[in-house]
Amino acid sequence: MKGTRIAALALTATTLAASGCGGSTKSSSSTQSAAVTTPATQATSSTQSSSTVAAGPLTKAELITKADAICYAVNAKRASNVLSSSQQITLAVQQLSAAEQNAASELTKLKPPTSMASDWQTILLNAQTAAEATAKLAIYAHTNPHRLLGYPEYTILRKAQQQMNAIAARDGFKDCSRS
Repeated sequence: MKGTRIAALALTATTLAASGCGGSTKSSSSTQSAAVTTPATQATSSTQSSSTVAAGPLTKAELITKADAICYAVNAKRASNVLSSSQQITLAVQQLSAAEQNAASELTKLKPPTSMASDWQTILLNAQTAAEATAKLAIYAHTNPHRLLGYPEYTILRKAQQQMNAIAARDGFKDCSRS
């Protein structure tokens, strides 16, 4: 059981931190006990108010502030998980997947300044790649939650997170550069 917990903690830490997206800190206790049937709905409600669609390009400071708010919520979601059973691992990965997918969607609504357009596209691509990999891991969690780190999607997830973190850190993001 100890090996399962370590693997699950590593997965959840990696999954949400690197993708830089997630749910809110105040909703963790209610989402952990929620049914698994609609994780996308849970994630949508937690980050919808974090950002709005920008009419024109944001300044660098505005982009960082808005994106980091979205990323902070995901990081808080990841940190709030307590994993000691197979069911908790499965539920946590499903919730993280929904949170990452929602965050990636919210991040695409932000328009970067011209000077950051290329880096922003790379960040978005890696956030989406991480969200897709986590979605596949959520599917695998149903059948074998103890072996998630062995799936190829975990390697894809880690690589996307590392690339996103490096660019985000270089550009001055705080919460979007943590994994």
